[in-house]
Amino acid sequence: VRRPAPLRGAGRRAADPRAARAAGEARGGAARLAYQQVRVLDTGAGIPRHALPKLFDPFFSTKPSGTGLGLSISQSIMQEHGGTIAVASREGRGTTVLLNFPMEKRHGPRRHADADAGR
Repeated sequence: VRRPAPLRGAGRRAADPRAARAAGEARGGAARLAYQQVRVLDTGAGIPRHALPKLFDPFFSTKPSGTGLGLSISQSIMQEHGGTIAVASREGRGTTVLLNFPMEKRHGPRRHADADAGR
């Protein structure tokens, strides 16, 4: 078994391949793959309870030099592609980030005017 490379910072962080799972949806006796879930675990200090509801707010940061845009942008990207991102954390125990990627291509609104013009 290959050990994941540690990331910078306190605690141990790893993307656990055993935690990546497909959520199936039964239809007429056949299973249809709906989402692929990736769970990223962190055994660091955790996130303070008061900060959890604000994590995805633009410009919210617990770091003095942070911009507070990382999770906000990540959430926007996931939503644009029909996915979700969620965070669960306990102080002193670590943090878990759940990323749910849709397995079917979603045709959402286009972001650029050039795409609408057929360029």
